[in-house]
This record gives sequence, structure tokens and C-alpha cells, in this order.
Amino acid sequence: MFWVLIPVGPTDDDVKGAQDLIESIVTYEPTVSGIVFLDDGVKDRCLAGRFVVPSTCNTISLMPSRNAGTNEFRKTGGLCAGILSGLRWIQESTEACFVVKLDSDALVIDPFLDKALLSMRSLTDAGMLGSIGRSANKDSPHFRYCDDARALLEFLLAHVPEPNSDSEANQGVEIATPGGNVFISHDQLCSFSVLRKHIASALDNGYPLGNYCQGGAYILTRQMLERMESRGYFEDLTLWQQVPIGEDVAMSMYVYAVGLRLHGQSGDGGMFGIQWRGLPFGMNDLVVRKYSFIHSVKNEASISEADIRAFFRERRRVRGPSGAMPMAYPYSG
Repeated sequence: MFWVLIPVGPTDDDVKGAQDLIESIVTYEPTVSGIVFLDDGVKDRCLAGRFVVPSTCNTISLMPSRNAGTNEFRKTGGLCAGILSGLRWIQESTEACFVVKLDSDALVIDPFLDKALLSMRSLTDAGMLGSIGRSANKDSPHFRYCDDARALLEFLLAHVPEPNSDSEANQGVEIATPGGNVFISHDQLCSFSVLRKHIASALDNGYPLGNYCQGGAYILTRQMLERMESRGYFEDLTLWQQVPIGEDVAMSMYVYAVGLRLHGQSGDGGMFGIQWRGLPFGMNDLVVRKYSFIHSVKNEASISEADIRAFFRERRRVRGPSGAMPMAYPYSG
């Protein structure tokens, strides 16, 4: 029915986070068809056989960062290429009706399958479901798009390098963004040549430059994957290796490039309690609002990652056989 795509960073903490995430997935949605792990380790960590999943859940581990020749996912272009390689595998090898992409610092805290299917039935132009912008909380300072991404896209679209030129402009440039200066090399400008065409298609379809769903957790529909394949967007994943754009911005752009739309699902009763850093609301509040996905359990100023994970682990533990769960716990957050 659906598959999950999880990039797993190179550290032991990343693997532990993935373990906790997987436990949360199979607790609330035990019918998950399969999980694709994108392994960012130095060597193959055999992630497909490392975690406990239901016998009906298939697992596969890919190492696109190594296979594609990049050094690490933490370079944004490497993560773009990795996510695209995982999506290509799911499109070619499964009949998934949708894909859930989750970072290892995300968690599932409530069922989502019925919500997702209902949304896709009613939103026939949906390519991506998620939290539009950087936070589900409208009162958060993070509730806005990433202006850095918009500035970078505007620059990359406007500056076409001259091949084989030794001019100073073709040696690389430094551009100012709201988050600080970013250096763009000549190789990065050159590698962006084909991607300009992809973005042009998105702009033709009404893409607001820089509009995106936050990357900690989002859903991509089957029609999104099929259209990406038919338009050749999976053919050369190395195109993204040199581009300093986050994968959530890239994937959101592709939604428009294939003629579909982003749909925000972060209001009360929606699926995505997502924020760029930390949590958008206190933990009890996230439960009461009936979110299915939360992000990020890291970088929360008021409480440690370990305490956040313990809170939701205990909530999973007391889940009754009927599926009913307590709405909240006595915690001040």
C-alpha cells in the first residue's frame, strides 16, 4: 500500500534515531509495505536487516552517496541525489500508492494511512502533502519559507556560465542570502544547466519560486512518481550533486514541474506537526492536535531529545489493543 523512505546519517546516534522512528511507524501503521534506507555510512551497514519490522514489511538499503560519488548526504546536493535514487527505486520496483519520506529525527505519533488516503481522494492534483514552510506553528519565528533557497534559485537561474571561459565571473561567485553569504563554484553553475529546464517547467506551471514543504516529513503521491519518471527526472541523479539546494525545496519544485500541487496538512487534525528545528508545539499539544508526524526531536531548547523520545516511547508502550491511546500525559511542555 505505502512505502517509507528514510535517510540514515553516518553516526551511531543517527542509527539509534532511525530505530526509534521505525518502532513508531510499525506501532501506528503495522501494514507498512516496505522501508527504503538511504545509508550515508562510510561502508555498508546492512541497515535492511538491522531493525525489527513486521514480517510483511520489506526492507532495502541503498548507498546512493557512495554509488553516486558524493561524500555525504549533509551536502545538500548529495541528499537530493539520494532521495531521488530512493524514489526511483520505489517507482520502478513497487506498486506503492504513496511514499512517506521521514528524517531520522522525526517520529510517528498517531495513525496516518486513513488520513493520507482520504486526502489523496479529495485532492486529485496532490503531488506532495506536508507542512508548507518551515513550521506548522503560525506564531513561530520559523513560520516562513527559506529565503536563502529562493535567493539561490534566483541567482542560479539568472547566471549562465560561459563554457571554457577564464573570466573572473566564471571562477565562482559569492552571493548574499538572508542567512549569510554562499559561494557558488563554476562547476556548480555548469551542473545547473539541465536543472534550469526543470525549474522552467515548474515556473510555467505556476511554481512560486522557493515554495516548499518542510523536509522532515512529507508524503509523495504515486502520480507524482509516475510523472517524474515519464518526464525523465529520474534519469541523471548526478545533476543535483553540485547544487546547494535542500532536497525539500528540490522535491517541491518537481511537484510543480509535473503539473501537480503542494497541499499543506499542518492545521489542527492535519498530519504534519513539523518544524525546521525543534518542535512547533509542546508534546502534549502535539498529541491533542492529533498530528501523525512530528519533527524535529532534536534542537528543542526546552527539553532534551532523549526526554522527547522517552515521552513518545511511553505513549506507544501503553497503547491499548483497541488502538485507543491517552490523549496527554502530565508534562508541562
